[in-house]
Amino acid sequence: MSNPQIEQGLPVLQELPSLQQQPVSTVPIITDNAIPEDYNLKDKPNVYRTQSEALTASAYASGFIQKEEPKGTILTASASLLKSGVGTGILFFPSLFKSCGIALSIIFCCITSIFCYFCWSLISKMMRFQESTDRNDPNNQHLTLENCGGLFYGPKFKKLLQVCTYIYSYSACFGYAIFIYKAVNPTFPNHYHTMLIMMAIFLPLSMYKKIHKLSFFTYFALTATTITLLTIVVKSCYVIHNTDVHYSSLTQFDFTQIPLSFGVFTFAYDCNGVYTEVHASMKDKSQFDTVLKIYLSIFTLIGVLVGTMGYIAFGEQTQAAIFTNIGSMQGYGTALSFLYSFAELASMLLYIFCVVKFFDNLVGGYVVKNPSNNKFVSFLTDFVVRALIFLSFAFLALYVTQMSDFFNIMGCILCSFLTYLCPLILYIKAKPKNDKLLKQVQNGNQDVEKNVKATPNKIDFFSTTKVVTAIAIICLLFGLLGGISGLISTIIQIKEKGE
Repeated sequence: MSNPQIEQGLPVLQELPSLQQQPVSTVPIITDNAIPEDYNLKDKPNVYRTQSEALTASAYASGFIQKEEPKGTILTASASLLKSGVGTGILFFPSLFKSCGIALSIIFCCITSIFCYFCWSLISKMMRFQESTDRNDPNNQHLTLENCGGLFYGPKFKKLLQVCTYIYSYSACFGYAIFIYKAVNPTFPNHYHTMLIMMAIFLPLSMYKKIHKLSFFTYFALTATTITLLTIVVKSCYVIHNTDVHYSSLTQFDFTQIPLSFGVFTFAYDCNGVYTEVHASMKDKSQFDTVLKIYLSIFTLIGVLVGTMGYIAFGEQTQAAIFTNIGSMQGYGTALSFLYSFAELASMLLYIFCVVKFFDNLVGGYVVKNPSNNKFVSFLTDFVVRALIFLSFAFLALYVTQMSDFFNIMGCILCSFLTYLCPLILYIKAKPKNDKLLKQVQNGNQDVEKNVKATPNKIDFFSTTKVVTAIAIICLLFGLLGGISGLISTIIQIKEKGE
């Protein structure tokens, strides 16, 4: 059946009866890619910019669109989050443990993990709730954070979320590029050679337009990361075994260093720009909480292990990035730096995915109107877009030297907003909408029941309103206080270094 709300007032849809009478095999197949990113039935229920948009909407509602359903599983989703999260930031943990102390750092890791789980889990629940409110709207399915925020607060808020997410993702790739330059510097002192090698690997893989298709490369990179981190732990154990360690001299608590370390801790855990894409790619999105638990538990365990063992092994000689302490190890350390650098390229692919998708939609809407008519032009524009994005952050990374300061600033500003502020902002809007829908379903409103995917009990996941609000406010205060103090402390430290 066609959607009466879509058919209202649309002259182009007068042809639809004849379309529906055709055999299914003769109906033109319309893919989800034909739906523009900013296409929103709720904003303009009876007005469409083009006839093709109206036809697409009606065909979707009538069941003629060929849907490409998400295929992600707990395994692939967990691998993607682990690869994007367990990156450069974790190599700074030994230095953080030296600054803040072992006991305080472990406590801070656990607190950060719990807060991140609550915030990301709440956002994912709100995305699933919004998807359940209307199954006939193609713009209301497989939502990301920015799309969900746009449906709650309008296009301006969506643009704000997009800008913050894209800047964050771009900054993450920027940081990975800095690390790779430093890691391979003993072998390739000419950073332009390193850039060309990175580009030769990055560009072909970046041509994939579905994040789950990067799963094989993600598994490989995750294996490389695991080998690297295990080597760091084993090397640290070897140094501890062969060194007279004065455990009493090791710092346990130093609260004065928390402001300078807050951003690095937050940035290390954070995977904004990836986790909502991973959520949207899952076949069963209700399993996403399990994915978050797996990711945060493993990350915390690895972070505590690497941070503690690295600091105990090297003490006051612990460098900002633990790779410096590992050394060449008769060539094995050098090979390890290349292996980990290759793994960081996988993180770049995951983080830059949402940015590339945005420019693909932009170019597709204004440059290549119908890519199916000229596949070569479409391929060429995709290639150029990815090359320009890569070269922009790869060139900028050549002129930045203080990685920890960079991570701290990005973590304090962007992570505080995306991780700790957004859940409360979206919850304030979603709760009344949930109550209204729930009341309509309970009163037997058949139109609402027809469009809503879930039963009333599944919709009402906001039942503990006061508790959720209280925890969201605590998370917000944690993010704001830590972010502001970290940003101010970092700026002061950079100024003192300059003097």
